[in-house]
Amino acid sequence: MAGDVGWDNSWGNYFEEHLFRWTPETASTATYPRFLQKSDGNHQNYFLSDFWLRDGKYLRLKNIQIGYNVPKRTVSRTPMNSIYLYANAYNLFTWDNVKRIDPESNPDRNVGQFYPQQNIINFGFKINF
Repeated sequence: MAGDVGWDNSWGNYFEEHLFRWTPETASTATYPRFLQKSDGNHQNYFLSDFWLRDGKYLRLKNIQIGYNVPKRTVSRTPMNSIYLYANAYNLFTWDNVKRIDPESNPDRNVGQFYPQQNIINFGFKINF
């Protein structure tokens, strides 16, 4: 991760881990380096180290569809020849350890500025007469 997601941010969006930043008073208990909003790229927080690495594994349920054909014996009592019911969903769930970015986003641009994934759920039916 880089930029606003990986280090101090320039947009004023503070995250939970920033609450435990280093200050002279919290030097022995701090879990995050000294925080400087809008710090420049020469600041020591921007030095590469394993502190900034995150587990990038994720599991995403991209799409799923289920369907059901109504039995012929049920349909035979109606003027219809067949009935098919279905539901489908896109981008239903994503399980990951990095919550502020899309895990499929461009790794060179993981700065937290992306259009969020849309969750889409459809229901429908197909009837033949």
